[in-house]
Amino acid sequence: SVPPVPLSDITVTSSCLPDGSAVAKCSVKGSDPRYSWSLDGRSVSSHSQVTLPPPVSGTLRCDVINQINNLSRSINISCAAPVSDPVLDVRCLQNGSAEISCKVEKGTDPSINLTVNGELVEYNVTGSERTVRIIVPPVSPSDSWNISCSAQNAISWSSTNRTRGTCS
Repeated sequence: SVPPVPLSDITVTSSCLPDGSAVAKCSVKGSDPRYSWSLDGRSVSSHSQVTLPPPVSGTLRCDVINQINNLSRSINISCAAPVSDPVLDVRCLQNGSAEISCKVEKGTDPSINLTVNGELVEYNVTGSERTVRIIVPPVSPSDSWNISCSAQNAISWSSTNRTRGTCS
């Protein structure tokens, strides 16, 4: 029988997919390698390749073991996730004015543009703050509002439009 060969030459490669997920591959030379992956210390796979769902960020580590020795390699991994479609909401207030909000539920570092009747208000939202709100005064005569909200980040763009009657 062939004597077992020690593990050597471990490499970890990774790539980001358009939806914000990541694929990583661990390769090694040697006999009967057994793999285990962890992301920030949390076990994620026991295959030579792993797919991570978005959002992806952290330290990804591949550990390989066989009957002779073991090796490990870590990489820092981060993938941007695309923005989701903005959700527009209009709430009428008592005096005929309106609170217009736009929410972007998913995506890495979105910036949000809210336009009401051609007037643009621009926001860069950070972290957990993913909703922008503006108060629109009553209009007279009471025609309709054209509302548009767009969100974008480094890898994607999306927008939602609405026309609706005024609150007065």
